[in-house]
Amino acid sequence: MKISEITDLGNVPVDTRNITKLLPSSEHEGYLEGFKIMTYTESSPIFVFLVDDDDKPACAAMFNQHSTGIFIANRVVTYPGFEGKRLAAKIYKWLVDNGLEIRSDYSQTSSGKTLWTKSLPAIGLNPMLLDTSTNEIVPPEHMDKVRVYYPVGDTNGSRYIWVLK
Repeated sequence: MKISEITDLGNVPVDTRNITKLLPSSEHEGYLEGFKIMTYTESSPIFVFLVDDDDKPACAAMFNQHSTGIFIANRVVTYPGFEGKRLAAKIYKWLVDNGLEIRSDYSQTSSGKTLWTKSLPAIGLNPMLLDTSTNEIVPPEHMDKVRVYYPVGDTNGSRYIWVLK
């Protein structure tokens, strides 16, 4: 399967998705709250799926490897019928619990903002801000002084990204 086909899984009708058939080389990594954890690492980006008993995905997360043990979140999809369960946050927690560092990318959707500012803290994780110009973590007491999100169309960009360790 091509990467473009994998990234388009969000557009495939729910009843036709089956991770084992689509990605026969995906690996079963265990269970998380009743879902099977499946990974596909034969290419970059890598994928982590939470799938139900019928191998249909509930949530899929795509990451680019930045360096050893550091992954940049690229895209996350929570499929219809599974929204509101913080499944993306649980995937991130599973990765961090397994020794990986997760970083946000520079441009995020409103769902990405909700994940980093609400969902991750709600399950006990402590996202930190990384100043990419100094490569240092912003002290918690200064986080409210840092501008992370810019209005749509603003070309200034941001030098800050979220980090989970």
